[in-house]
Amino acid sequence: PPRWWMGETEMRPNEEYDNQIRTISTLMADAKAYAAGTPAKVNQKLEAMRGLYDGSKQLFIHTSTARSMMESVQKVKSFGVQKVVLAGARDAHLIIDFLKEHDIPVVLANVHRMADRNQDAYNLPYEQPSVLHKAGVTVTLMYDNYSNSRNLPFFAGTAAGNGLSKEEALQLITLNAAKVLGIDAQCGSLEAGKDATLVISEGDILDMSGNHIEHAFIQGRHVTTEGKQQYLYNKWKTKYGQD
Repeated sequence: PPRWWMGETEMRPNEEYDNQIRTISTLMADAKAYAAGTPAKVNQKLEAMRGLYDGSKQLFIHTSTARSMMESVQKVKSFGVQKVVLAGARDAHLIIDFLKEHDIPVVLANVHRMADRNQDAYNLPYEQPSVLHKAGVTVTLMYDNYSNSRNLPFFAGTAAGNGLSKEEALQLITLNAAKVLGIDAQCGSLEAGKDATLVISEGDILDMSGNHIEHAFIQGRHVTTEGKQQYLYNKWKTKYGQD
């Protein structure tokens, strides 16, 4: 992506792209050969990749440009990888037909960002979940770093204000996320027989002004919503005689 702090406004080429592709291709070939045989010595890296070739595991590819997404999917498919998910995927709206043809789910990163190119609409990142969802692509959302995790509901809220209903936007971070992870039979929606994994908010969970989590449950177990700072405050507040 452009280095905005240096005044760049256009995408720049990755000078190591071809070398990186060769390295990945070598790894995929080694993993395929390893999975097809009975090696005398266990290779933990290749062992972890065994499930990619029998469909028991999914490969998450973190890349953003249209070219890199298409080439990476075609490359890993040529080695027999069955299930692929694209994460990041900033150009996903440019390759919708390709995504549908190969049944590729998309995990969009950081809806709260500026458009990548001068010719893009200013609100393209906000509308992208709606564009993909309405085209029939399975979409979920992610945050690009740990500190941004608290904003995940508001990413969905922004999508709700730009083409999606609130129910559809909520689905982006609940049922769709479960589908992408392959656990939608256990969680992701409130249905009989599924795990009781849910949160209860005092107001609109997708709205910063209404989001106030009162209760959270994981597989029916009530878990605390108290953060680290709250815990430390309550632990040490009496040290100086505070109530």
